[in-house]
Amino acid sequence: MNEWRKLTEELANEGIFFQRKCAQLIKQAGWRVVSEESPVAFPPAKISSIERMESITDIKAQCETFMIDNRFISVTSAVECKQRNPKYRCWVFFEASETVTSHPCFLAYLIYDTERLDVEPKSVIVELGFPDLGYPLGDRQQIYSDKREINRSDKSAKICKNREGDSIYKACKQVAVATKAFFHDEFDFASKLHAIGAALGIPYTVFIPIVLTAAELWVCKFDSTDISIKNGQLESSKVAYRRAPWLIYTFPLPSYLRPTPEKFIVHPDSQGREVLTKMDMFIVNSSHCLDFFEKLKKIGFDRQATLFGYPETRDR
Repeated sequence: MNEWRKLTEELANEGIFFQRKCAQLIKQAGWRVVSEESPVAFPPAKISSIERMESITDIKAQCETFMIDNRFISVTSAVECKQRNPKYRCWVFFEASETVTSHPCFLAYLIYDTERLDVEPKSVIVELGFPDLGYPLGDRQQIYSDKREINRSDKSAKICKNREGDSIYKACKQVAVATKAFFHDEFDFASKLHAIGAALGIPYTVFIPIVLTAAELWVCKFDSTDISIKNGQLESSKVAYRRAPWLIYTFPLPSYLRPTPEKFIVHPDSQGREVLTKMDMFIVNSSHCLDFFEKLKKIGFDRQATLFGYPETRDR
């Protein structure tokens, strides 16, 4: 019996049970779990010197819902399930620096399509709002641009020093690769349907990357003017910590995951090319999984707020 108990413990540590529980809750929230353990790769084929990344996506989930203005939308999410590292049970995120230009609450890849066969599907990046999650459309919300894994106890706190080897970086990189792969596959499929004269019934397909973790999520807030330039120290009384059920993290994209210029037309109201160098993603504490996915189904989208690509109001 001991060997079976040990095997069960090993499977639990591997994360298979945690992943299945996440999938069950996602289904319970009204989403469709398309696949689990799906192999993905991006770019889809060797392109000059660009590195091809291969990965396994824990969950691919889809949901068809209505936006606030009653426009139909299909949401596809690559979901990475991460049990907390026994050594580092807290994930701490930091607000973007005051020197960083503020940007909309969420950026997402979107495929534009209509039932008009004379209009080809287009790829764009747009601003989205999630009012039930605390991110109303149009509001400038706080986005987090740095993170650390922390082993916190009543007596001490230890920081993971290997930044590129930590669980947060690995999870974000995996979900970014999966999101790009899913987007490319769906866009390619839409383009081929258009080429043979078939129309898609869903005008908008948006891709939202999500990391589900059992780690505690904390956000750290401080004023840079309180930091000593002589030794880099900051009084603990000047730092505020808040526990969060979920948050939006801006993941800096490696060069091989950034959109190529020929795929986009810059909209006059865009924020600049820096939008293409990052990917906003949700980081969610697994205890709030069911609540999060239920609330994620309510999405706001302003057709005038297209940042990159082909805004719907553009003359054709």
